[in-house]
Amino acid sequence: MNLIIDILGALVIGSMLMLMMITFQYQLKDTADAAIFMTGMIDHMQKSTTKLNELISFAGIGMTPTTTITTAGTTRLAFRTKWDYTTNTISATIHTINLELADSTAVGKSLLVKQDNVVLDKMSYIQWIDQLGFRYFDIDDHVTTTPASVRSIEYRITFRHHAPSVGAEPLHTRLQMRCYLMNAYLAGG
Repeated sequence: MNLIIDILGALVIGSMLMLMMITFQYQLKDTADAAIFMTGMIDHMQKSTTKLNELISFAGIGMTPTTTITTAGTTRLAFRTKWDYTTNTISATIHTINLELADSTAVGKSLLVKQDNVVLDKMSYIQWIDQLGFRYFDIDDHVTTTPASVRSIEYRITFRHHAPSVGAEPLHTRLQMRCYLMNAYLAGG
């Protein structure tokens, strides 16, 4: 009788150890998936903000500082430049570039970038955006809403992406950057 009780006890303890090992493996897999997913999300953020920063850096080429920014909204930015994004050249033609959020899709919102009211397809990969906000500063670093006095732009982006596992919380990453309109500063600004 003692032998049967010992065998049953060993089976129960062995089953519990096996169950703990299986649970540990699933938790380890979920943690690894989340880490890989977050790495991809950070890479996407880095590429997106690098491209956005590059785009804003071309604001005001060939323009007077007071005519560079045409719209200084909290969720929308429009600026003028003689730089053509599609050909990556500077010409005599003045172009207007608009930045704003597009309508929500299955993967969240995407950043809509237009040059002369034509959507730039090369910029359409900036997606998974939950929020976008702009603040503008004058030459003395005071917050302004007057387009003619804008010399730097601070933008805040919140990226949101569904989690890699079902039932988990979505991943949120927030980024705050500040871009100086160097062309306006160099033009006497």
